Amino acid sequence: MTALQRGDPEMARQRTEPTGRQDELAALRWDGSTPALKVVRGDAGSGKTAVLGQVRRELAEQGFVVIEMDGSAERPDWDAFGAHLLLDAIRGRFEELGAGLVTALDAVGKLCTADGYSSPWRRFCLLNAFSALFTTIRATAPIAVLADDAHLLGQPVAALTTAQRAGHFVVAACPDGPSELSERADEVIELRPLPDPAVDTLLRQLAGIPVDPVLPRVLQDALGCLYGNPGTLVSTMADLREQGRLATVQGRLCLRDPGEPVRLPASHPLMVELDRCGDAGRELVALASSAVGCRVDDIPMLAAATGRAPLAYGRAADQLVLAGVLDSESTGRLRNRCRALTVEPGDLHRLVAESLLAQGRHGPVTAGHIAAAGRSMAPRPELLEVLQDKQSKPFAAVSHAYAAWWHSRDRDLRAELIRLLVRAGDYTRLAQVVEESIDQADEELAIAAALVAIHSGQRMSAAFEGTPQFALCRRWFAGEEIRLDEVVACFAPGTVLSDRDLEAFCASRELGTVFSALLGPDYRVPDSGPLAAYHRVCREYAGTDWSSALSAARELELDPRADAAAKRYSRMLAAEMADWRGEDRQAESWRVPGDYPALRELPTRLNEVLACLPDGDVAALTEAYETARAIGASRLIAEVKRALARFGAAPAATRARTDELSELQHRIIELIRQGRTNRQIAVAVLVSEKTVEKHLTRLFAKAGCRTRHGLATSGLGGRLEPVSA
Repeated sequence: MTALQRGDPEMARQRTEPTGRQDELAALRWDGSTPALKVVRGDAGSGKTAVLGQVRRELAEQGFVVIEMDGSAERPDWDAFGAHLLLDAIRGRFEELGAGLVTALDAVGKLCTADGYSSPWRRFCLLNAFSALFTTIRATAPIAVLADDAHLLGQPVAALTTAQRAGHFVVAACPDGPSELSERADEVIELRPLPDPAVDTLLRQLAGIPVDPVLPRVLQDALGCLYGNPGTLVSTMADLREQGRLATVQGRLCLRDPGEPVRLPASHPLMVELDRCGDAGRELVALASSAVGCRVDDIPMLAAATGRAPLAYGRAADQLVLAGVLDSESTGRLRNRCRALTVEPGDLHRLVAESLLAQGRHGPVTAGHIAAAGRSMAPRPELLEVLQDKQSKPFAAVSHAYAAWWHSRDRDLRAELIRLLVRAGDYTRLAQVVEESIDQADEELAIAAALVAIHSGQRMSAAFEGTPQFALCRRWFAGEEIRLDEVVACFAPGTVLSDRDLEAFCASRELGTVFSALLGPDYRVPDSGPLAAYHRVCREYAGTDWSSALSAARELELDPRADAAAKRYSRMLAAEMADWRGEDRQAESWRVPGDYPALRELPTRLNEVLACLPDGDVAALTEAYETARAIGASRLIAEVKRALARFGAAPAATRARTDELSELQHRIIELIRQGRTNRQIAVAVLVSEKTVEKHLTRLFAKAGCRTRHGLATSGLGGRLEPVSA
């Protein structure tokens, strides 16, 4: 089991190469001739320690002696220079540096005491002794001094510049921002967020297997500006694995419950900063993350509601902005920089709403807090007037409508709320409405309850037994075939809808498309849930995005709420896609016994291609060839080529353009332009040097050149769809 699998983010960082830091590493390479002080600067988790580790390995391979010190290590409070740490590090390499250092080491050791810091003169003597020590070392061999977390030393400049002036190479790592160390440096190397290709590479390294495309999308949405921070990515992945939210399906690393939020681990530096700010900081972040929002001018209002001192909120706001947890906009609005750091508000909105109401304030801010409070406020019919105030613009239409119904229990408002929730695809909140309205059960509520059941995989309450919707759901969960006329009668009584394609979708249990046709603009397929995943399988299978279809099939496999019949049909479709793509092993692992004719009735681009193979229509076959290429189905491409050959035609020759490059070839060209060697490229893209050489041979042919310089200066390197052959 690896460190990442054990959920140990620190060990995982040590094992992870500094992906995407080739330019920074190039700036830190040293030939032993010119002394220098270089500072590596970046936010927490940007990879400073990993970069220093790679610098150490490269220097050691070149034969240099590397002296390492860690500013976070324990040392006496009076040791502002970090003299003890530096002295211990040098002693640790004594055998490599030679016995001639004994006298110089003893001289430093005698001065490295609390008394040695007692006056400017004694501190000068201590630094002078270090200078003599480094000069003595220089007579033996040049060394490199690497200081991690150098900012934690009281006065890091003093000892480190002493080594640099004696002719050695010094690299110090510290946080982003101005510092005396940066001002004295010969060069400052900034560790900016990793670009997306480097993040993709890091994810593959952490996973050890190919990554399902949903995982990086969810991570990017949750982490926001921190997505390019390697430390954040490593620790978040480790935390997800520890929670059991990462799983392997068909050789891909997938995220369980992608609709559930991804949170930063408790050990993340931003979470640590938030904890330091206490309840005041958490309440500010909770408000800043909500639809109501939080402005600096709201602090007195917040203080009045919670009973805390306004000064406590002011200090917390300053600290959170300084730490990068919140952004302060020019309008005074505080904005949460990372959705993964969202804090649950608890009773905060209720407290603020009640405080504002007590003050007689009934404006839009009060309405927003009432809406955000939801069920945490006891029903109060008089609040309906506040929520429906024409001067009060809703912060979130659904939350406003829910609060209006909650406080009034008006049936007309409930009807409007149900319509809004179905339109938004919010079946979690719709389930709450159903639960709270059981005592007012009618046909409208039975329809809502049936929609919740089918979309979420949760059976209907027995309170609806005897309704047509309950009977349909019983048959649905039993895996029985559902007819289109039954769906129409249950969810849109009186509607006339007859369509062969919709009957096929209904028979194959793809109700997302059926509901879209039946309910029109008042319906939206949700982003997550078993029905949503199966809908994506069928939709993308019918089109040309088979990679997304297979991803949705993997999501469905991990969802325990998915109905067994839909899961079986999903596997059948996945097996067929893998088979046409020439992925025999994948096809075999997806395949399930039996057959289901309704699946063959689905209108798909694949069926269009297969239907035109025997016709001899060259124009149709040429279009079919492009469709097969878009799908990435190698066997289908071969079938179309054979059909064209039978009728004396061939696919149109394609010129070597940038859109014919694979993602890997695109990345190789980028690295060539950065001056990377084949070995460095192989490490960066996780392939062998031999594979890199083969790709370069093909790229030279496509670009019409014979040299790396010619390839780098060619027009090759765009990012369009690859061509399968």
